[in-house]
Amino acid sequence: MLNNIRAGQTQQVSQELKSAIVKKFTNYFLLLFSLIFIIEASHPEVYAQVADQQILLRLGQNEVDVYEFQRLYQKNAQTTGSENPLVVEDYLGLFINFKRKVFDAHELGLDTLQSFKNELAGYKNQLATPYLTNQKILDSLTWEAYERMQTEINASHILVKLPPNPEPADTLKAYKKALSIRERILVTGEPFDLVAKGVSDDPSAKTNSGNLGYFPVFQMTYPFESACYNAEINELTHPIRTRFGYHLIKVHDKRKARGTIKVAHIMVSVPRSSTREFESQARQKIFGIYDRLLDGAAFSELAKEFSDDYNSAKMGGELPWFGTGRMVPEFEAAAFSLKTNGELSEPVKTGFGWHIIKRLDRREVESFETIKDELRREVLRTDRAQIARQAFLDDLKNEYDLRVDSSMLYPFYMAIDSQSFISGTWGKKITTDLDRPLIEFANLAYSVRNFKEFINNHAGRPFSGTSRSFVDNLMVLFENQKLTEYEKNHLETKNKDFYYLIKEYHDGMLLFEVSEKKVWSKAIEDTVGLRKFYESHLEDYMKEACVNLIQFSIHDSNWTARIQKAIRKGRKKSYDPAYFYGLLPADSSYVPFEFSEQKVCRSDSPVVDDMHWRKGATKTYSDDGQINIILITDVHPPEPEPFDSIRGQVTSDFQNALEEDWLKFLEEKYPLELHQDVFNVLKSNLQ
Repeated sequence: MLNNIRAGQTQQVSQELKSAIVKKFTNYFLLLFSLIFIIEASHPEVYAQVADQQILLRLGQNEVDVYEFQRLYQKNAQTTGSENPLVVEDYLGLFINFKRKVFDAHELGLDTLQSFKNELAGYKNQLATPYLTNQKILDSLTWEAYERMQTEINASHILVKLPPNPEPADTLKAYKKALSIRERILVTGEPFDLVAKGVSDDPSAKTNSGNLGYFPVFQMTYPFESACYNAEINELTHPIRTRFGYHLIKVHDKRKARGTIKVAHIMVSVPRSSTREFESQARQKIFGIYDRLLDGAAFSELAKEFSDDYNSAKMGGELPWFGTGRMVPEFEAAAFSLKTNGELSEPVKTGFGWHIIKRLDRREVESFETIKDELRREVLRTDRAQIARQAFLDDLKNEYDLRVDSSMLYPFYMAIDSQSFISGTWGKKITTDLDRPLIEFANLAYSVRNFKEFINNHAGRPFSGTSRSFVDNLMVLFENQKLTEYEKNHLETKNKDFYYLIKEYHDGMLLFEVSEKKVWSKAIEDTVGLRKFYESHLEDYMKEACVNLIQFSIHDSNWTARIQKAIRKGRKKSYDPAYFYGLLPADSSYVPFEFSEQKVCRSDSPVVDDMHWRKGATKTYSDDGQINIILITDVHPPEPEPFDSIRGQVTSDFQNALEEDWLKFLEEKYPLELHQDVFNVLKSNLQ
């Protein structure tokens, strides 16, 4: 039950939407600039305001308004940061090239392809979610979550369980039971933990007496969490309703949040069914590892060799960052007790076995500005988001004057029961006028038939509670669905930021498609053109001129003249190294000189660069008292790299050339007319 009460561990910030876009537009990002971004619905304050719909420039017959440019510039300026400011004029050039390509894609009809429409519709559906929420309430919930992040709660609870969609009588019965338990504790003074152990419907209470330990924000359902943060220490709350039932909560302590910590560990597993002999062996093993660590052995190597946590062992024992409530209490307490990075714990026993923990890093709760976007996403993933969503739907009901003919629900109350709903026979009992309007708003009407079809989509499953409560709940879902569908279809006309966000995705997808068609695929598939490009640019793929040489290092100056003479004689032997080996004295302990064969290219060696590059050329020089002689044995003039060995580089260069030719074509096709006065005003606002 504890796992159910907890709202779920804080997961890594969802990146599915962003990852899908980034993956598809990788080449686009590399060639141009970052256009596709994480949803910005929560940040309308980012954009300095200028006159709406004011035209900034024309490209041929196509107009581009100032807000579109301003919006993208400021997003990219935020990405580059103050250390690398984005120059407005430079960005304008990139933006113009981008728009020309998009207009070209339009003319090619790439936006009319069904695959394009389907993909854009999928993104649009995902992007709409934050816009279908009351932003003020969402902001308030986000700030509330941040304030609660500063504190961790230790509390116990007693649960009086309720099924989903309970009968009113069952709800009242559970509530009265919770009240009677509360009264029993207050009047008799019985210890909370003993009562919890005896009467709580949370199975874990049998072992933990209802104590949930310390927990931070987001770990419990929102009503439960709010009750804990609002209660005083040692206060026994009134019954708190969650989707699980009624809870009596007693807060034992509130402490400053400990932040998050990153550790590595070595685990020796001790299964619960282990014999005493096995447990003793495990203890001996972990303390043996601990002694080796104290003697200076590398933690990561011992973790890889001995840890029974195989997932972390291959990472040297490293675990992901975690905070309060993520690990079993014994492990968590030992980890947070470590004061410095690199510090080791003594072996710690938990329900999983023995652990040695090494602290790697620790960080306090970050500033609100740093984590507010992450917090908003977390709020949107938890049950508290329903508050903001329902407020938004209530606003829509008022805005569109939604009207419901509740009298038309009575046939459904009479027709539906659990058995007929499972069998699907309930529909035959609906004999009323199916075309009569049931709900109306914004000049739209949805009939009894529409609601019946909606219910059919939920048929075949048992339900609890009364038929009336079941139908009423479905009616709320039906209303919300129709309102949401309508609002989604009109978001682009109602919300300027959403319109431009969808436009970014639309244009970014078009840019990818047209670049794929005009540049990337063409460079790969046009093998004849690729080979021709290589042959016409051979000067760009030339190998540097190189020489083969022998370098003599002479340790005995008396041998300098002898080596020079030997080189002159060696010309007849094509400078065979064996010839020079023959010069060495028979006494191997006496080495008057050494030599080595090398290949040296232009700019590799200033000494060689100064020589006359011809076969047989020599140079004698001194380096720190060491006499050296260089003999060039062969010369390799510049020549082109073989095509197959540099095909990737040639393909990239060919793509760049195709890009340049395409941009020249687009420049003529879509001539620029910049409204300089508008641009000057915009520039002054942006700087």
